[in-house]
Amino acid sequence: MSIPRLVSALITSSQQFIAFYCLRQLISLIPGSVQQIKSMRLYSLNLVFFWIYFYCDITVNCYEIPQINLEKLQHGFRVSIPFEYGTSLVVFHVFINGQYSIMDLVTEKTNNSWIKEHPEEELYENDEVRVQVVAGHTHGLIFRSDNFKISKNSTIIYTPTTQEDIQAAIKTSETRANFKKLPLEKIFKPDDLIFEDNFESFDTSKWTHDIFMPSNFDGYLGDFTMYTDDEARIFIDNHTLRITPSLSERHGDVSFELPRCTSTPCAKDENANCFYKPTTDRHSGFPAPVISARISTKKTFSFTYGRIEVFAKLPLGAWLFPSVMLEPDNLNCDNRKQLRIAFATSDGLNFHFSAGAVKLVKQSAGEKNFTRISEMADISNIRPYSYHNFTMVWTSKRITLYMDSEKIGYIVNNGEYDEPYHIVLGVSAGGHLEFPDSPLKPWRDFSQDAAFQFDNSFKDCCLTQGGPKCLDKNQEERTCSKTWTPHATMAIKYVRVYAV
Repeated sequence: MSIPRLVSALITSSQQFIAFYCLRQLISLIPGSVQQIKSMRLYSLNLVFFWIYFYCDITVNCYEIPQINLEKLQHGFRVSIPFEYGTSLVVFHVFINGQYSIMDLVTEKTNNSWIKEHPEEELYENDEVRVQVVAGHTHGLIFRSDNFKISKNSTIIYTPTTQEDIQAAIKTSETRANFKKLPLEKIFKPDDLIFEDNFESFDTSKWTHDIFMPSNFDGYLGDFTMYTDDEARIFIDNHTLRITPSLSERHGDVSFELPRCTSTPCAKDENANCFYKPTTDRHSGFPAPVISARISTKKTFSFTYGRIEVFAKLPLGAWLFPSVMLEPDNLNCDNRKQLRIAFATSDGLNFHFSAGAVKLVKQSAGEKNFTRISEMADISNIRPYSYHNFTMVWTSKRITLYMDSEKIGYIVNNGEYDEPYHIVLGVSAGGHLEFPDSPLKPWRDFSQDAAFQFDNSFKDCCLTQGGPKCLDKNQEERTCSKTWTPHATMAIKYVRVYAV
């Protein structure tokens, strides 16, 4: 059997470190000069170490390797880490001055530590040493890398390892992830799958319901949607997440409280988004006329840089738009950023798709109105009744947008988008920032009766045919909206996030 085939056979989830040992023994038997054998040993061990990084799972979910100890002995040096229960073996990989490399497998602990000594290898003043450790733990393979420098009098100076050092040592992904608001100290490889939901059921370990209504205390920022966890509005059917908006039956003269409300980070107070009553403090005296749903991973998962794919059929209906996007964990209330993976609007006749970055910026200090600043890529040949793969590739350099593997545009990332973002899925309606005023539109942006006019355009409106201007039951002409059909439901088959 050839060496590559033997190694491939040995590299399994339960035999990774055995492969190290067997390969070392195999290389030691290869005939040839001493120099050839040393060269082949080094090449082969580095190759296997490379394979561990790129083809094995390296996680730090629970156990984190303590700082590596490097000690200069009378002859040679010693590397060690403390023993921790759950660890069965350790590999030390030592680089001296970035060139000379020593790799050792340790399967037995000594004095409650994992130790390897090299009496034949001397360290000298100004030597720079990098020690990498891979520990076989019950939670998987766990990695650490530390740097040292030998100063005068043989003193060893420890240098904390930066993320740049780790990425220089092994070609890792720049993706970073958070689990339940805590950084996940995992070293990802490009294309690692770090989040997935195929919607076989509603997974509460991944998603939470966002339950709130626009407060209208903070100006004309919110849309006209009240988000609930009503099973008629959000449910899973045939491995598909479905979110269906509907018109509310509530009117402006009745107070009510939203059950299980979660509020929002920038609300005036904890009741602003959870309780409605007619008051002159609100810019609108009419409650949100649309009931829908929205879920997010803000309590469970977020990431910085990655490739997110959403396979979905977008909602189609007058004044609806999808919230298929990323939002920052730390929301800036005066400059609210969104990375929209898929965004589409319709006035009931036309369907317009776009994706990209949006900022909702407060106009000036003390003002309550916001301006929408967008860097969006548009596409016109989308089939609105079909499923599509919407993909956003987000790196430290740029944000690139795809639909069905076709590139539709990109945005330069100048460092503005370099913080953790979580996933948001929902269906929204109306508002003051998404639909330009037009003859088809029944309300005007920043009008105090905008929500009422939106609601009124769907109810008891058109008694005659032809054109947006219709006669209502009082024979008065006004702008009407087309009734939503089953196509108003947004359907999502899966959401996946990969490292980049």
